[in-house]
Amino acid sequence: MNCIKNYVAAGALMFSCAVNAEVVNIGMWLTKDAIEKHGEETLRSWGETQVLQLNHALKKSGINELTFQISSFFTYDQKVDTSNNVTLVREIQDDIQYAYYVGSGFKNLVSHSKNPYRIDMVLLVTNQDPNKSNRVGFSNGLNDGSTYFLSDATLSRDYLVAHEVGHSIGGHHDDATAYFSDVVHPHVCGGATTIMAVDNPKRAKYPNGYFSNADLVVSGQSCGVNGEADFVGYIKDALHEHSKYSDYELSRGYGVHRQSFSYKYPLLHRWTAEDMPEKATVEISAGAIVNESQGKFVVDVSLSEAADTDTSVELKVYAIDESLLNTQFVQVVIPAGATHVEKTFNFNNDNVYSRVERKVFVQAQYPKWLKVSQDNNLTTTVIEEDELPNYGSFKFAATDIEIAEGEQSELLIVRENGADAPVTVKLTVNGEFTVNTQTIDFGIDEYSKTVVITATDNEHENDVVGEIEIDGVSNGVISNDSTAKLTSLDDDKYGVVMLRTAKLTDDYKTIVATLERTEGTTGDVTVVVKASGTGVESATKNATLQDGQNSVTVSFLPNSEGGSAKIEIQEAGKAKLDTNNYQVSVTIDKKPESSSGGAFGYFLYLLMSLTFLRLNNIISRD
Repeated sequence: MNCIKNYVAAGALMFSCAVNAEVVNIGMWLTKDAIEKHGEETLRSWGETQVLQLNHALKKSGINELTFQISSFFTYDQKVDTSNNVTLVREIQDDIQYAYYVGSGFKNLVSHSKNPYRIDMVLLVTNQDPNKSNRVGFSNGLNDGSTYFLSDATLSRDYLVAHEVGHSIGGHHDDATAYFSDVVHPHVCGGATTIMAVDNPKRAKYPNGYFSNADLVVSGQSCGVNGEADFVGYIKDALHEHSKYSDYELSRGYGVHRQSFSYKYPLLHRWTAEDMPEKATVEISAGAIVNESQGKFVVDVSLSEAADTDTSVELKVYAIDESLLNTQFVQVVIPAGATHVEKTFNFNNDNVYSRVERKVFVQAQYPKWLKVSQDNNLTTTVIEEDELPNYGSFKFAATDIEIAEGEQSELLIVRENGADAPVTVKLTVNGEFTVNTQTIDFGIDEYSKTVVITATDNEHENDVVGEIEIDGVSNGVISNDSTAKLTSLDDDKYGVVMLRTAKLTDDYKTIVATLERTEGTTGDVTVVVKASGTGVESATKNATLQDGQNSVTVSFLPNSEGGSAKIEIQEAGKAKLDTNNYQVSVTIDKKPESSSGGAFGYFLYLLMSLTFLRLNNIISRD
């Protein structure tokens, strides 16, 4: 089968398999030092991505008969460098190999128990080698596998595994002669180097993702290697030979021939699928919803049939919200004869309301002796929030509102202490007032709303007092400042306010605006006046007409360079506004030169005038 890993929901990895292809199972060993430096999840992700790239490159280059998949991950506790990596990888390979050569023959009936993951190739991942820092990958020999010396920089390098695995299955460098020349001539197609080109640090690292193939043309450039067998041609030849000889008889009865074949076509001498024991199918399930207060959830692991030996499967447990739980990789063992086990996982109950639905995922992967169900290999459990949202508290921004009769005013409703969920606020109003709505809906993260209050125009002779109140909320708390006093003003007694004049003083230091009040002078009235334009320093000021007072002035600073200015009444307070006389435009002349220069000019003027008069007198005497 041809099993290609793909990314599915929530970032999990799944295999999709096609028939009639040789599958090479990879066991990936991670050193403890590498895990400590980079993190196990990072290294696993690197390995899975690299194998995806390898399979993609094979298919893109025209090889559909061979594919690779990771059978499992392991932890390795020995130090690895360029001096011992070949030996260590071969020791690992020998320890898991389930078929041995004995003398000149091939021993067929070796127990499979030494290799329950059916590993064909070893990939050993360690930290960057301090003795040879430029080494990032090394093929440890045909049939064995490869070692990778990863630094932070090489973690992001593409096709690193593809290049070394290419060597492990017998492929040579596309530009092998480059080792014996001062000038590197990398093999290219489509304007970029092929995967099996010599790794020279001075140029890009296999950017195009193609293995050399004489039948492939990319962007008008052939991908074949001139004068020697290209990679794809070699592998296709090996696969063709394997298809001829990997039959039932050869697998069991003709070991000498198979042994000879394995020397010529390394790696592909492994046992075929029918030589593996019958495999039960493992599937997983979990509850769809778990209350957060429980702090744990249960995953059910079940087999389609009991096995006569202990079996296992790895569960990857993770969440998008990492505060819920850290990613875990857990081996679950199903004892011989059993078909069902349960595994409990804990998660964090943070006692804080979360607006986003939180989920935990469990992925079944890397089985031992088993096959993973293609339909029931991923579970999703929703963690049901048990904390109440913060609905907030509600109050008025002001508690004393004055409105001229017949006029409107806005009152701000303020929400404090949280806004996690929608809330409806109910208002009641009494007296000579109406509101535009008696219910106001606050959404998530909405902290203020306005209500428009209208003072009824009843031509009353005195001020009328009423009240508006936050009468209820669908959720949350009503604060103390939930009632506001409303006063409908008898605007006749406060008079009508107008802007009479605005002019620049003779000393050019001030623009003085004069406000007048007519038709009533009862009560204090505060008027808001604004100045704007190029000839004035923009400002807004209050001017108060006290009880019995009918005029008042307010001043602004002019611009010494001159220009235009507009002075206008923005608010008339309790009084009515004379809408015909509420703004004045003023032209501001440029301020004259300084006083010393002016005095000197005036002196010259007087001198010239006196001279002119004397001349006139002289002329008149003559």
